[in-house]
Amino acid sequence: MSTYGRPPVQEAVIDLRLQGTLNATSLEKITKRCIARYPHQQALNTVEVALDASGSEGMRVVHSRDGWRLSSDDEADVFMLQPSAVVTARLAPYQNWDRLTENLFLNYRAWKQAGGSKIVARLGVRFINRIDIPFDGERIELRDFMNIYPHGSDYSPHPMTGYSLEVRRPTRNAPWHSTLRSADVTPSPLLGHRSFLLDIDIFRENLGADETALSDQLAVARDLKNEIFEASVTDQSRALFGL
Repeated sequence: MSTYGRPPVQEAVIDLRLQGTLNATSLEKITKRCIARYPHQQALNTVEVALDASGSEGMRVVHSRDGWRLSSDDEADVFMLQPSAVVTARLAPYQNWDRLTENLFLNYRAWKQAGGSKIVARLGVRFINRIDIPFDGERIELRDFMNIYPHGSDYSPHPMTGYSLEVRRPTRNAPWHSTLRSADVTPSPLLGHRSFLLDIDIFRENLGADETALSDQLAVARDLKNEIFEASVTDQSRALFGL
């Protein structure tokens, strides 16, 4: 992705799936180790209700802890901690790739220090972008702004009121696969605009335990997601981002 003055990124995520799991006690140790960077800490719990068909025991409610959601003072930097996953995210305003990956490695090392597996079974990188187009009531031709858009039979004189689409395909780099999604955002969070999502999700499996290899593959992921982004938008969109 080019350097934009107003990047459209709403959420940037790096998702490490590790072999093996950590128990609740180990996860809690990680939260304490990370409290300086992530002072807002919320336990993620699941509640299951089981009904005894015989009626002898009635209803049983089982509570279980699935992980933690940690966030920074401004709640823009997020660490999702799960028994077999380290998920590092940045919400808008997006800063830069280096800051995102720096946080990822700090979180991954905290995981390993707590006894978690070093082996990365799956690496995913996801960038959710929102393209806000000024709207004065006239019809917007989405193809003027994006190269991924719905196309169907012209069976109605009325403009489209909503859409959602998804494309899945391997990337040019064989181990990496992609899912590209686009949808309208209704209503737009900005007055006088129409807004559309461009959601880029790429992943690969079987990375091993070497941090240098992980860093190298993150660089590959960055190039791929930038390539997909630039192939998906037009110059009219780029002008909105403040190129």
